[in-house]
Amino acid sequence: MAFQPTSPDEQLLRYAAELRGVHAAERAMREQLDESVRLLQEASAQQVLLAQDLRRAVAEERALRAELAAARHATAQTLAAALAARDPQNARHGERTQHYATVLAGYLHLMAEEIQALALGALLHDIGRLGVPDAVLWKPGPLTAAEWIQMRQHTLIGADLLRQAPLPQTVVDVALCHHERWDGTGYPERLAGEHIPLAARVVAVADAYDALTSDSGFHQGVGIGAAVSEIERCAGRAFDPQVVAILMQAFYERRIP
Repeated sequence: MAFQPTSPDEQLLRYAAELRGVHAAERAMREQLDESVRLLQEASAQQVLLAQDLRRAVAEERALRAELAAARHATAQTLAAALAARDPQNARHGERTQHYATVLAGYLHLMAEEIQALALGALLHDIGRLGVPDAVLWKPGPLTAAEWIQMRQHTLIGADLLRQAPLPQTVVDVALCHHERWDGTGYPERLAGEHIPLAARVVAVADAYDALTSDSGFHQGVGIGAAVSEIERCAGRAFDPQVVAILMQAFYERRIP
């Protein structure tokens, strides 16, 4: 078939059609781009709102945590004051035990909230003494077997009391278990080894250290070195060996007085 040349008008019409196609394609692309920009702007706006909501939620959570911490602190101080009034001879024992336990806990790489709960438990570990009869609590001489049974009830009494307060479970665990022994011969539940809550194992060592080094109506405190040696001797029987090792490290590093 022979080639048929097109006229100028036909060429112009063809170019015009091609141009319209190009313009239509550009318009479609522009509309698609505009839609993409609109969706991106909406997504950005939603992300801004989401970020604002998230910041607001975080701020509210922090405020609630601060309120709860303040309530826990106030409750602990009230209970500690009640125990000090009830048992003035041991009024500072809880504070000293709290200090020693906090130092030991610092070696265990615990979270801040865990250390705070442990510290509250140390402060209130003897709170159950509020329920011990005066004749037993203040008896100047050795206790009879029956009186020891009454005295040992302070772990159960303390745990029951603290369960009713806005305090972490760790505080209850310490009150209940700080007289448990590593070898399972303690009280009230004869727990052994790692079945004893960690916080209670720490407080048990801190409690013993303060009892050994402090003067009381029953005995005169021993020196720091003698106390550490005695606790080391009881590692693996009365106390968690790991916690005892931490006590010795704190002693050599002069972290405890």
